[in-house]
Amino acid sequence: MKAFSPAMTLRGVGEKSPTEPIQLTLMPKDKAAFVRRVFENLPSLQFQMYEGRISDDTAQDYYRKELAELAIKFVQLEEALGRPPEMKEIGEKFLYRSNVLSADQAEAWRIYSDAVRNAKNAMK
Repeated sequence: MKAFSPAMTLRGVGEKSPTEPIQLTLMPKDKAAFVRRVFENLPSLQFQMYEGRISDDTAQDYYRKELAELAIKFVQLEEALGRPPEMKEIGEKFLYRSNVLSADQAEAWRIYSDAVRNAKNAMK
């Protein structure tokens, strides 16, 4: 179902709206280049995966790739919320993959959100 704005309601009764809604677009046009840039901005640290196994380059690149692709959701949420999302709003995928950035989740979130912001700014 489509949400109605006050401007749409006024137009429906033949009146002009005193203001026109604007859409804030933060998503870079070239999404693939944006994701690649986020990937390049993310560090790659070794981390303990499971049963004492330490990550190798393949696992680290996979986790970074997953996080880079998650940047699309980050920007979509930022557009919808009118502010950058919080870690809990991104979901479990970030929490599970964040070990490649830092063992500390708050630090991993800072690194990640900085990488997304820097990639977004570089695409302007």
